[in-house]
This record gives sequence, structure tokens and C-alpha cells, in this order.
Amino acid sequence: MIKVSVIVPVYKVPLEFLRECFDSLLAQTMKECEFIVVSDGAPDAECSVCEEYAKRDPRFKFFRREHAGVSATRNFGISQAQGEYITFVDSDDWIDKDTCQLVYKAACESKTDIVLWECAETNINKKVTNRLSYNANNKEDILSHIFVRSNFSAALSQLTVCKLYKNSFLKNNNILFNEKLPIEEDTVFNFQALEKGSATVLHRTLYYWRKHNDSSCHKYREDIWAILHKAMLCYKEIAPTYNQQISNATLIAFYECWGKCYFNKKNTKSVKEKVNDVISLWQSKDLQDLLLDLDLKKLSRFYQVETWFLQHNIFLPLWLHAIKNRFI
Repeated sequence: MIKVSVIVPVYKVPLEFLRECFDSLLAQTMKECEFIVVSDGAPDAECSVCEEYAKRDPRFKFFRREHAGVSATRNFGISQAQGEYITFVDSDDWIDKDTCQLVYKAACESKTDIVLWECAETNINKKVTNRLSYNANNKEDILSHIFVRSNFSAALSQLTVCKLYKNSFLKNNNILFNEKLPIEEDTVFNFQALEKGSATVLHRTLYYWRKHNDSSCHKYREDIWAILHKAMLCYKEIAPTYNQQISNATLIAFYECWGKCYFNKKNTKSVKEKVNDVISLWQSKDLQDLLLDLDLKKLSRFYQVETWFLQHNIFLPLWLHAIKNRFI
């Protein structure tokens, strides 16, 4: 019987990182597991590495597909998974050799649908630069942290990795990744799963999250607000009782758009055009509808002050941000 299925999407990852990821799977002490490696239209060199490891260890199962995005790739992996439980590993990261064994044990002992654990951030040279841990022990606290968007516990709650999901739970509840969301898809997936299932936290660092400039989280996106807007609507549809948390998360997402799009150095528009774009977004019905249940008291001083200016149509701080990001 296969106890754990590990799903690894592969697409345009440095070969050195890919091998380090696969080596960590190869070293897993649990024998009753499978590694579902799915090429999302990856180049031939990466596919050759995948095929090499599939020949080395029968636990590796390699699937080659046309490029369809990480959500479609993970959904395909879920459809192929034979394990009692499912977890995900990104192809530029790696895991501790005892990960499958320890998280499976935690799932069996807790009898929960989901197990969450902790991770370390590393640089490209595998040096640990930060440790992400939970300051929560129950499902309710974890759910509330998903929307914070500004601390380590929140970041962990949002990631698809560092989680073990019961296979039958996902399939019985038709929980899949939203293939229309190129970002935020993992947070929506986790929110849906946590809202419907039971969960426990294992306070162990077992996952190593390699952060580098080629990571999708660092990319400039001109359509960032349109995507985040869709994600926020997904949250409201899944659990409308979280309206206040969703409103606060929407405001934080609005400010995230400044750095990822509007005031990003890759945005070639003039300072005036950038400022006008942010003002238009702030005044849009799409954004204001999502801010109806906003509770600024639960946000940091920065958000309180910046939002006060915007609410009173004082846009001087916007100009200062735009000018600063243009010349620094």
C-alpha cells in the first residue's frame, strides 16, 4: 500500500536544483511512497533528469505533458496519486529525509485530514536565511492567519508545500487548484481545504524553500490586481463568514500591487500615469466592494496611515512612493 504520494511539477528549473530536489526524495526513509513527477512542458534537459531518476528508483513516476500551468499540473498529479495521503514539493526545493515518515505518523496519530509543518527559507546556495514557524495550533487560528499576508505563520498557511492532505478528503470534496489563477492559487486551495477539513500542526522544520530571483513570487505582473481580485472573490464564495478578514486581506493585496506592478521598476509608464492608475484602482467599484467590512484597527500603523490619506483623497504619499521607486 502506498502511504504518501509526493507531487512535483517541473518547469524551467535549473538542473542543479532539480537534482537536489530529487536526491531528497530518493533519500526518503519511507519506502511506501511514490514520487509523481509531472513535466509542465519542461525543456528536454529537465525531462532527461526526470527519466533518469525514474529508472533509478521505482518510486519515481514520470509524466510528460504540454505546458498548462502549475495548477493544472498539480491537479493532474492529484488525479494520478495512489497514496493514502498527498503532499507537494516544488522542483527547486528539497525536504528532510524523514519527512514522509514523520508527517504520515502525525496524520495517523491525529486522525486529521491535513497536517501542516514548518520550513526554512534558503538562498540559492542552500544557506538557511530564515525559519518559518507557526504560532498557531488549531484550525481556526491557521485559517485566520491565511489572510494576514504579513507574517511568517501567514506565509506558511498560504503555501501548498509543507502540507499533507488525505487523498480521499480532497477527492470527496472536489478540492482542486483553480486553473484560472496563475498566482494565489495555493492560498485559495489551502483555504478551501482548511475550511472543510480537520488539521493538526507538526512543529518540525522538514521543508527547505529556496528563494531566488527566478521564483514566480518575484516576477513583475501587469495583471496582478485582476488576479488578486479573482482570488478574493473565491475566498468570499468559499466562506462568506470571513468577510472582515477578506476585506483586510484585500487592502493589503492592494498595497502589494504597488511594488509588484504599479511602482515596479519594470513598469515603463511615467510617474503621473502610475499614480493615476493607483488612484483609479482605489476608486474602483471592484476594490471598494471588497473593502466594505474593513477593520483598520487590526492592521499595522503603516496601513492605517496610508489608507487615511487615500480615504480623504490626499494623494501626495502616492506621488512620493512613485518618485522614490523611479529613482532608487
